[in-house]
Amino acid sequence: MKTNSSFHAAGEVATQPAWGTGEQAAQPLNGSTSRFAMSESSLADLLQKAASQYPNRAAYKFIDYDTDPAGFTETVTWWQVHRRAMIVAEELWIYASSGDRVAILAPQGLEYIIAFMGVLQAGLIAVPLPVPQFGIHDERISSALRDSAPSIILTTSSVIDEVTTYAPHACAAQGQSAPIVVAVDALDLSSSRALDPTRFERPSTAYLQYTSGSTRAPAGVVLSHKNVITNCVQLMSDYIGDSEKVPSTPVSWLPFYHDMGLMLGIILPMINQDTAVLMSPMAFLQRPARWMQLLAKHRAQISSAPNFGFELAVRRTSDDDMAGLDLGHVRTIVTGAERVNVATLRRFTERFAPFNLSGRQSGRHMGSRRRRCTWRPPDRDARRRVFALTTSSCRSVRRSVPRTAAREPTW
Repeated sequence: MKTNSSFHAAGEVATQPAWGTGEQAAQPLNGSTSRFAMSESSLADLLQKAASQYPNRAAYKFIDYDTDPAGFTETVTWWQVHRRAMIVAEELWIYASSGDRVAILAPQGLEYIIAFMGVLQAGLIAVPLPVPQFGIHDERISSALRDSAPSIILTTSSVIDEVTTYAPHACAAQGQSAPIVVAVDALDLSSSRALDPTRFERPSTAYLQYTSGSTRAPAGVVLSHKNVITNCVQLMSDYIGDSEKVPSTPVSWLPFYHDMGLMLGIILPMINQDTAVLMSPMAFLQRPARWMQLLAKHRAQISSAPNFGFELAVRRTSDDDMAGLDLGHVRTIVTGAERVNVATLRRFTERFAPFNLSGRQSGRHMGSRRRRCTWRPPDRDARRRVFALTTSSCRSVRRSVPRTAAREPTW
């Protein structure tokens, strides 16, 4: 296999492989003391910390283009996210037992985030999935549901009837009961009753990430809290840097059930205790210019997209769309999830160079292990690297590789 890319190939791997226990503390790869280093052992602890330290700070801003083509902004603070997640967690434990999986089948929006956080707060195992394409058999969703055997499905009122009809058939398996279906937005999320965030035990596993199923049946990757925290800390430290003065506001249109969408749109903002600006994939597809507009208007520093997203942005963003906008504050745009076309990235940087987008922002994220295979910091010049790999050269050794063992190829 040959891979072309416009970034440095540093050959780094995460401190702990995805299949390990990940018990060591999350630290940046460069060994420095980073503002992102932390001792929290779970994502639930991180949410509680964000709610305690920055209760009134906006956590997630979802731009709803269905309600208003100009964009209707819904905002929740860190305190609200934690509070609502705790209410969801208490609801889950009416039906759940320790170790249960909870699938999330909901439209892109704040309710999806609250559902995901609620599962983590409850100490259960989340299974982020898309809303099935109703009216047709969605084998990817059915396969993931049969494999994960969730006891509960979290959804929203807008699609609960369809999900309730779909779930029993999708989960049909010998000895498998139909899951309970709960609409998150139908709960009393504004309740003022006392909540105890310490009542729930926290298992090591955070969620199951399923592959796309494009080449074979979807496979679930088991991700621990430490896996995710370690990887996020390393990403933020290396891509953003250690300066206390540098915020890391992300803009994302990627679906939350996809690894890059989940990490960039939901988890990274929580670790950095910053504000994420989000929209739906459909909003981007309808008007790709919205991506660049949100990056500029919210002075965002980081974003992500697969190759086709860059191509759409180039082809369907006009100068009028970008009038008066500046992208000079963008530090990193991560790409992955499909083959990266160097020519596409070149066209992208050339198209938006007049709006102060530097050509140094691209970085690569690849693989269902939720780890980047290669990367380069945004302050280093991009160079093309071509790797020729054979089947026999690819194998899993299941061990961590320290940064000092990684080096740049000499060819």
